[in-house]
Amino acid sequence: MTLVCNQLHDKAIDAGFGVLKMMSERVEHLSMLSYSPWSTMTSNGVRVDVEAEMRHEHTVAVKSKFMFDYHIEITNVEHSRPIKLIKRFWHICDSSGQVQKLSGLGVIGKQPVIKQGDSHKYSSSAAIPSPCGSMQGSFQFVEVDSHQKPIEGTEFEAQIS
Repeated sequence: MTLVCNQLHDKAIDAGFGVLKMMSERVEHLSMLSYSPWSTMTSNGVRVDVEAEMRHEHTVAVKSKFMFDYHIEITNVEHSRPIKLIKRFWHICDSSGQVQKLSGLGVIGKQPVIKQGDSHKYSSSAAIPSPCGSMQGSFQFVEVDSHQKPIEGTEFEAQIS
């Protein structure tokens, strides 16, 4: 009887260690999928800072609708003339690899003019069918004169990552 109990005990311990090993491997795998809720990128003299957060109160996991807020700060770090944000382009990818492509004039109905050293901040939201995803894109700008008229030949893009 003691021998049978010891064998059962050993099998239970082995099974427990097997589960721990499997969990450890899963944790290691998940840690490789590093998630960063913020990003900073500077390109063509414009720095774009992005912070994202899930809106739990508007997320309905059962219906595969996950809402995210994103907060963006755009800074003119190098252009001596003011720059005007003309268009935005977004590629929103969910965890299954489906991509939504969005574009439009300005941001949240505005085409802000940003002087050197100044920033423009705005917030918006996006819905995707999974709890994880990514956003990438670009803003199109043009330098403007003192009357906020576009200066021909000064169009450029700033990347968003």
